[in-house]
Amino acid sequence: MIATTGTVQAQPIQIDGTTPTTPGTCSGSCNIGGGIQRGSNLFHSFSEFNVDQGATVLFLDPGVTNILTRVTGNGRSNILGTLGVSGGNANLFLINPNGIIFGSDAKLDVRGSFVGTTANAIQFGNQGFFRASVSEVPLLTVNPSALFYQNPKGVIQNNSIASAGVDSTNSPVFGLRVPDGQSLLLVGGEVNLDGGRLNAFGGRVELGGLAESGVIGLDVNNNNFRLSFPDNTALADVSVSNGGRVDVTANGGGSIILNANNIGISGNQTRLFNGIRQGITGGQSGDITLNATGALTVRDSSRILNRVTLGAEGNSGNINIKARSLLLSNAGQVQAVTFGKGNAGDVNIDVRNGTVTVVGERSRIDSSVGIGGVGNAGSINISARELALRDGGLLLAPTFGQGNAGNISVQASDLVSLESDSRISSTVSEGGVGNAGEINITTRSLFLSGGSQISSSVIKETTDKLGGRGDGGNITINAFDSVTILGASPETGYSSALFASTETGAEGRAGNITIKTGAFYIANGGAVNTQTLNQSDAGNITINATTFEAINGGQIISTAISSGNAGNITLKATDRITLSGSDSTFAQRRAEFPVEVQNEGSASGLFASTRADSTGLGGNIAIETGRFIIKDQAQVSVSSQGKGDAGNIDVNAHILSLDNQGKLTSETQSGKGGNITLQLRDLLVMRRNSKISTNAGKAESIGDGGNIKINASNGFIVAAPLENNDITANAFSGNAGNILITTKRIFGFVRRSGADIQRLDPDGLDPNNVPTSDITSFSQQNPSLNGTVQINSPDVDPSKGLAELPVNAVDASQQVAAECNASGKPSRSSFTVMGRGGVPSDPVELLTADRVLVDWIALKPEAKNSVDGDQNRVVISKQRNRERTLHKANSVYQPTQIVEAQGWVVDANGNVVLVAQIPTATLHNSAVASASCGAK
Repeated sequence: MIATTGTVQAQPIQIDGTTPTTPGTCSGSCNIGGGIQRGSNLFHSFSEFNVDQGATVLFLDPGVTNILTRVTGNGRSNILGTLGVSGGNANLFLINPNGIIFGSDAKLDVRGSFVGTTANAIQFGNQGFFRASVSEVPLLTVNPSALFYQNPKGVIQNNSIASAGVDSTNSPVFGLRVPDGQSLLLVGGEVNLDGGRLNAFGGRVELGGLAESGVIGLDVNNNNFRLSFPDNTALADVSVSNGGRVDVTANGGGSIILNANNIGISGNQTRLFNGIRQGITGGQSGDITLNATGALTVRDSSRILNRVTLGAEGNSGNINIKARSLLLSNAGQVQAVTFGKGNAGDVNIDVRNGTVTVVGERSRIDSSVGIGGVGNAGSINISARELALRDGGLLLAPTFGQGNAGNISVQASDLVSLESDSRISSTVSEGGVGNAGEINITTRSLFLSGGSQISSSVIKETTDKLGGRGDGGNITINAFDSVTILGASPETGYSSALFASTETGAEGRAGNITIKTGAFYIANGGAVNTQTLNQSDAGNITINATTFEAINGGQIISTAISSGNAGNITLKATDRITLSGSDSTFAQRRAEFPVEVQNEGSASGLFASTRADSTGLGGNIAIETGRFIIKDQAQVSVSSQGKGDAGNIDVNAHILSLDNQGKLTSETQSGKGGNITLQLRDLLVMRRNSKISTNAGKAESIGDGGNIKINASNGFIVAAPLENNDITANAFSGNAGNILITTKRIFGFVRRSGADIQRLDPDGLDPNNVPTSDITSFSQQNPSLNGTVQINSPDVDPSKGLAELPVNAVDASQQVAAECNASGKPSRSSFTVMGRGGVPSDPVELLTADRVLVDWIALKPEAKNSVDGDQNRVVISKQRNRERTLHKANSVYQPTQIVEAQGWVVDANGNVVLVAQIPTATLHNSAVASASCGAK
C-alpha cells in the first residue's frame, strides 16, 4: 500500500532498486512498505533518504523485530520532520555513511528502539553484512551484532527541540524521543547535540563513533541495545551544547553512555539527566558513563546529573567518567544527589594519566543529600595524575537532609592543588542529620593556597534551621613528597587550611586530621585546624613527616570554644621541626573578617587550647624530632583561657632551641596549668627572651601551675645569662608547679625565689621583667604554696652551672685590675703572656662569643707598692689535697703589689718555693741562674 500526502516537492526519498521498497520516490509525507524480509529483519535500501520539514515518513511494520534502512548514495540524510514506524513495535535503523542531520522540528515516532549510524555496514553474527552500498541483501535472519566503519567521515547532528509529549509527571518533553524503556543510539563519526535533545525515559541513550576504520560491537537484547567500542581504534568526538539535553529519568533502569575521543558538555541548560522521577517508588536508577580517550570538558553552567528527585523513592545511579583529562569550568557541574527517599550514587572519575581541573565559582563535583532528602550521599572517587581546583572550584559531599554525607577519595600520582578559595569538603550542613564523610587523599604533593580548604565539618545553625546533627568525618592525607599550605583569601579572610570542626548549635564530634608526608610546610596564616564550638570534642591532629616548617603565622590548631574539649596534636618529624615568625597580615584580616579568621593570633606554632568563657579542657601536644627550633615569636601552646585545665606538652628531641621570644607554654587562666616534659638527648638552648612556662592564674582567678620536667641527662642546658630567658611554673594564688631538671651541666640560669622577684619587680612580680635568665616556681599570693626547683647533674656540682648574680648593680670601677709597679731592678730578659684584654675572665663565669674586651692600661711608675724579701711567697706542695697558702705581711688588708716569680728554691721538706728575689745564699736552684726582675 502506498500513501502520500502534502505538496509536491523535490524527491527527498529515492530507492536504489536493490530492494522492492515502495514507493520508489516520495516527496512530503509517506508510508514506506515492501522491502526484503529475512526472518525477523526487514531491509530497505535508498540512494537518497530525507524527511522534509513538516512531513511524516513511516515504515510499515509487518510484524518484524528490526527494520533496517540504508542509504547508498553520496548525500547525507536530513530529517527535518517526523520519522517512524507504523503498525508495530519494530526497532528502526537508519544507516548513512555520509551523515545524518536532525533538524529543530525533527521527531521520532517509533514503538521500539532507534539507531542512527554512519557505519558502512552492519554485521549479523556469522551470517554476513548489510552494507551501505549497492549490493544484494544476503540471508540475514539474526539480530545485528556489529557496526563496521571504513574511513568514516559522516557526522550525526541533532538540533531537535520539537514537542514530544509529556513525561510521567505531565511535564512537557522536547526533542527526539523513544518509548520509555527503549534505546536511542546515535553512532558516528562525530556526534553533536547542538541544542538538540534526546529522551529515553528508563531506557538507554548511547552516543559515540569512530574516527578511523574499525568495528563497534552491538548487543541487542530485546529492545535493550548496547555498544562496545574497540580499545585500539581512534574514536570521534561527541559534543552536547547550547542547551542540548539527554534525559533518561524515570522509575529506574535508565542509562546514558558516551564513548568518544573528546567529549564536550557546554552551555547554559545543557544537561545529561538520569535518576528517579517524582512519584516513583522503589526504583534504581542506572548510571551515566562517559568514556573519552581524549579530553572531557563540562563548562558554562552545564550539568551531568544523576538524582533522586523530590517526592521520589529509590536510589540514584552512579556517574562514571574515564578520560585523558577532565575540565569543569565556569559553573560546569557533575552531581549525584538525592532530594527524595533513597541514596545518591557515587561519582567515579578515572583520569589516572591526566589532570582533573575544576575552575571557577560554582564549578563542582558533588555527591550529596539535598534539602528534604532521606538517604546517604554517595562517594566521590578520583584517580588522576593531577587534581587541580582553582578560583573557587569545589569537590563536595555534603548532607542537608537525613542521611550521611559522602566519602571523598583522591588518588593523584603527582599533585593535588587547591588555589584561590577552592574546597574539598564533606559536611553535615544546617538541617542535616547524619555523619560527615571521610576524606582520603593520596598523592606525591599536596598544595593549598589563597584561602583554599579541605574540610569535614558539622555546620552551625542558622536563623531558620537547626545546626547539623552528627559527627564530622576524618581527613587523611598521604603525600609522599610534600604538603604545602600557604596564606589566606583576600576575598573572604579564610585561611588556607585542613579543617575539621563542629560548630555552634550543631551536635557531634569533629573529625580527626592525619597527615603523612616528606616535607611539611605551612606559612603566612595557613592552618591545620580542628575545633569545637559546642559541647562536643574537637578532633585530633597527627602529622608524620621528615621535615616540618611553620613560618610567618603557619599554625597547627586544636581549639575548644565552648564546653567541649580541644583535641590532641601529635607531630613527628624524623629530621627537624622549625617554628618561626608571625603573620604580618593577621591584624588586618581579623579587623576585616572578625568571624571568618580562626587563627590563634599571628604567631607561628602549635596550639591546643581553649578560648575565654569555655569550660572544656585544652588538648595535649606531643612532639618527636631530631632538631626542634622555636624562634622569632613562634609558640607551642596548650594554654587554657577559660575555666578548664590546660593540656600537656611532651617533647622528645635531640636538640631544642628557643630563640627571640620563642615560647613553650602550658598556661591557664583559672584551671590547672598543664605539664611540660622535655626529653632531650643533646642540648636545650634558650636565647633572647624565650620562655618555657606552666604558669597559672590571674588576679581575678585561681589556678595551679603545672610541672616542668627537663631530662637532658647526657646533654646540656644553656641560656644567655642577661637575655631574659625564663623557665617558670608559677601561680597567682594557687599552687606553683614543680620544676625538675636533669642534665650534665646547666649554664646561664639564675634560680630565683618569689622573694627575689618581689625585690626586683615589686609591681609586676614577673620574672619576665627581670633581665636575667631565671628559673622560678612560686605562688604570688601565698608563699606556702611555692613549688620546688630541683636540678640534678650527675657528673658535677649543679651550682657550678648557675651564675649567682648580685642583686645590686655592679661597681664598674672595681672591675679594673690592680696595678703592678715596675720593680726598679736592672733590666733583664723576660717572658710575657699577652691576654685577650686588660681584664682577665672570671674562671667560673660563662664564656660567650660576644664578650666585651677591655684595653690594656698604662702603668704608673710613681705608684708606691713595695715588697719586702720573702714575706710574700707562694708555696706549691708536693703533697696531694693540701691547701695552697699565701703568707701576708700584714693582717689588715692593703692593696699589695703583684710580684712576678723570679726563681724557685726547694726547702728542707722538698717543697718547691717560688720566690720574687734571688736569695744571696745559693740553695737548690736550677743549674742556670734565674734572671731578676727588671721591668720598667
